Amino acid sequence: MAMSVLNEMGDSGSDVYYTKAWRLLVESHLTWLRSSTEMEVVAITPQLGYKYEGDFFGALTELNIPRYMHWTVMRVNGLYSSTAYNGEAVTVMIPARSTLQQLVAVSLTGQKKIT
Repeated sequence: MAMSVLNEMGDSGSDVYYTKAWRLLVESHLTWLRSSTEMEVVAITPQLGYKYEGDFFGALTELNIPRYMHWTVMRVNGLYSSTAYNGEAVTVMIPARSTLQQLVAVSLTGQKKIT
């Protein structure tokens, strides 16, 4: 039985990770994110760097980083675009999921919902 493309894509996460509000929140908390003691540092082999030169999101996918974290990981590592990745980085900083969940909580508390 064939797998659907959506099943193969992995965890896309909550909708909050794809909003303009999330991006603004991450941008305003980059220093805090980068200094987190729970940051995971993952090594990138030269082969992986070469393979995904110009495709940072592709490298993150191969490293099994969930898709909803891709943009945030890109910004934490100082990139503004996935295509800006030159393949020369030897490590990638990945914020802990618990750290991102704290930011999501901040994001959700700042939004007023009309009921």
